[in-house]
Amino acid sequence: MMVLGLIPAGIGLCDTVWGLSASTARTWLAGSDRRLSMIGGAGGIALIGLGLAVATTRH
Repeated sequence: MMVLGLIPAGIGLCDTVWGLSASTARTWLAGSDRRLSMIGGAGGIALIGLGLAVATTRH
């Protein structure tokens, strides 16, 4: 029973760490316009690459 009780606590702790890490990363990334534009550019390139992959894939 103790193990079954600790599983949700461990999952909650892991989620807390992910949330705090994401918050820290967002604060750091939002601190510079250059970083934000680079992320936007990388996202655009990723979408173009995915579009090309879908366009060239046959089913």
